[in-house]
Amino acid sequence: ATSTGPSVDTELAIYLQWKMRIGATISAHDTRNQLHLILLRNQAVYDSLTNPTPWDIEENHRRGEILPGPDFELRAGSFGSSWFRRFRLKNKISKRIPTTKMRDDVPEDFEKKKDKFVHILSYVIHKHEVPDYLVVGADETCTRFIPQQRFTYANKGEHRVRCLEVGREKAAMTTTLAVAADGHVLPAQLIFAGKTPRCLPQMTTVGGKQVPLEVPNMFLDFTPTHWQDEKSFIRYVEQVIVPYRERKVSENQLHKAQVMVFILDLHYSHITAKVRAFMKENFIIPVYIPAQCTDQMQVCDTVVNAPFKRAMREAWVTYTSS
Repeated sequence: ATSTGPSVDTELAIYLQWKMRIGATISAHDTRNQLHLILLRNQAVYDSLTNPTPWDIEENHRRGEILPGPDFELRAGSFGSSWFRRFRLKNKISKRIPTTKMRDDVPEDFEKKKDKFVHILSYVIHKHEVPDYLVVGADETCTRFIPQQRFTYANKGEHRVRCLEVGREKAAMTTTLAVAADGHVLPAQLIFAGKTPRCLPQMTTVGGKQVPLEVPNMFLDFTPTHWQDEKSFIRYVEQVIVPYRERKVSENQLHKAQVMVFILDLHYSHITAKVRAFMKENFIIPVYIPAQCTDQMQVCDTVVNAPFKRAMREAWVTYTSS
């Protein structure tokens, strides 16, 4: 990888390795088209290749350097598993798990922020006598329809590993997960990309109109980008959080104005004036996790998201193999 991103050879190597891992045939036509797309994305590299002859291209190929694409007919099998092994050894590339943050991403004042957050949370719980089943933490996580490859390739010794994807990078939804302090898991919100309810899965016809089919323990929603926004988060609080609070208050014979504590990160959809006003109307007090501390202090980040995504990958494997 270079300072501006992976090289053309690295992108091609990862693409071909991905093809081999799923058992797909690597043809000259497929390799040529993929090279052409990569070179178009790397316009500076593409412009530097001025009228190469077939002999230049073949020589570059023998040296393991850049191949400039669709004007030259590559031989089938040119990029096999042995070529990829040689490429890895030559460029000192190792198999790695992609990282999302730098190792030293924890802020310098993390302990101070953590102590302040714990103090505020403890104070609110004690002041309002909030039981553990009314202390709820929630978080959004991106869920891909087709699971992302767990491994990629990067230079040995790299602290930050970028994951390159092939195909439909935006084929995903956002899942909002919430869990109470007593271990109870609340219904999940699944946010799909679209502007009308027709983007939702499992549509059914009621009274001559198409409406989403109700899924147990799931709240299906949509936004133009599938990411959480102010309106979708208010709908989530209205459809999931408020009914949960009311049910627990009724079951345990608590006062109707019993407060619920809602632990959230500082995503913009959680902190707008409308969101805060709506939660206040429904006796919900938000407690926000400090910036850059969610991967250490947010329950969903540290406990819930990983098993959820692992179950999603296992479900995908079961579905595709059945």
